[in-house]
Amino acid sequence: MKYASLFIFSLIIYCGTKAQKQPDEKPLTLKLDMLTLINDFTFPVAQLSLEKRLSKQFSISPEIGVQPYNPKLSSPDTSLVKWNGFRVGMECRYYGLFKNIRNYNKPERGRAEKYISLNLFYRQNQYNSRVTYYKPNDTATYNDSFAANKKAWGINAIFGIQITKKRFVANFYGGIGLLSRFTKNRFREFDYGTDELERNFTVSDFRQQSSLEENSGVIGNVILGIRLGLRL
Repeated sequence: MKYASLFIFSLIIYCGTKAQKQPDEKPLTLKLDMLTLINDFTFPVAQLSLEKRLSKQFSISPEIGVQPYNPKLSSPDTSLVKWNGFRVGMECRYYGLFKNIRNYNKPERGRAEKYISLNLFYRQNQYNSRVTYYKPNDTATYNDSFAANKKAWGINAIFGIQITKKRFVANFYGGIGLLSRFTKNRFREFDYGTDELERNFTVSDFRQQSSLEENSGVIGNVILGIRLGLRL
């Protein structure tokens, strides 16, 4: 995580020396992603992004976040490992496709800009989980508490709109992509090959079963988000 953070902020400094600053425009915007703070499907992240405007059409936006709290869905009655998680990423935006940039030299009037972008990210977290299962030829149920460590790389294609009013920014976006994940279990007794999971089809059940290392692999990814920020 230390090296990833160093790379991202070095890139910001580099782009600041290479990019041409536009008249009357503040080239940096610091934003906080609001929906990642309450994410129970993966893990909550307090995520900041710093968008650097390279021109009227292009910008880059490195992002970094850490897990601020342990969600209830990840808190079975066990303390095998201490929960933690982080996420780093980079987004490259293009605003010119829709040709709707207005009042670029007069930002005090406000503007709304549509954009498309590519977002690359890496995330990692560990937490405690559990599953309920049946053994072969046995009607009794068993509870198994174990630790899960997850690592994932992903890429998303994003469409969004960014509204700027003086120094304040609101960014609404959505996208689809691919996610390659690797999950490793520790202290687990449940045998995926012989035992049978009890399935309840709830959010909690889905998250607990996704903690199994057998769910590693490439899957589709859908994202929605709201970022609020301040032009620096």
